Amino acid sequence: IDDTDVKTVTVDLGSGATLTFDDAIDAVAPTGTPTLTQLTLTSSGDVTLAEGNIAVAMTAAGITKLNVSGVSGDFDTSSIGAASNTFDALTEFNGAIGDDTIFVETSGGTYNSGSGADEISFNNMTGEVNVTGGAGRDIVNLDATNDEADDVYFTSTSDFVVVANAGAAAGSVDLITNFKTTQDEVDLTSLSLTTKAAANAASATAAFSAVTGGTVDVAWYLTGTDVTVYVDLGTAGIGAIELDVASTFVTGDIEI
Repeated sequence: IDDTDVKTVTVDLGSGATLTFDDAIDAVAPTGTPTLTQLTLTSSGDVTLAEGNIAVAMTAAGITKLNVSGVSGDFDTSSIGAASNTFDALTEFNGAIGDDTIFVETSGGTYNSGSGADEISFNNMTGEVNVTGGAGRDIVNLDATNDEADDVYFTSTSDFVVVANAGAAAGSVDLITNFKTTQDEVDLTSLSLTTKAAANAASATAAFSAVTGGTVDVAWYLTGTDVTVYVDLGTAGIGAIELDVASTFVTGDIEI
């Protein structure tokens, strides 16, 4: 896309394809540097984004809004390898029906990965991020270095992986890494919960029992740098979230 007047593009990739971004400018007019800001992709299959030249910034670098909610399969940006070619202006993302893998740099905004087992990673962010993982087991890798207040939202019971006991949570439920206590937040306000534990439980089993026994709606257990949060989802069962923290976790890190 060599026309600077083109800001918004919608591409239907049929039953699935790889879409390659290239920095090459055609010899025939128009020959302007791309300034694409909004990209919408649809497909009945899997979609992969790739880069044509890892040495320079590509067309996607300036995109602020990316919508792949019309992709029925998986959406993957892991083939975009150079840091200069990641989505470094992205402020709004709506993920595919399948599994999403996306990397975001030097921005901030609202990111909804939709259904599927998704992984979204942030690096060198300049603003706060608001992430909703949706259904499926999701991994949210927050920026380890920024000082912004990032929020990860769980808006319905289907956003959780349900566990049968305390031991079932490890490695199988939603995971949030680089979580910064008293700064970032797990937001459960859409679930109409009423009570949460005031302090760290004695064990994962104790936290799980507090929730299943009706003592509280939310309980958590910190060991080392690993936190497991258990949530009473009513008839849907007990949901669990894992967090990777620097050293501590407090009850204020969970908002109900």
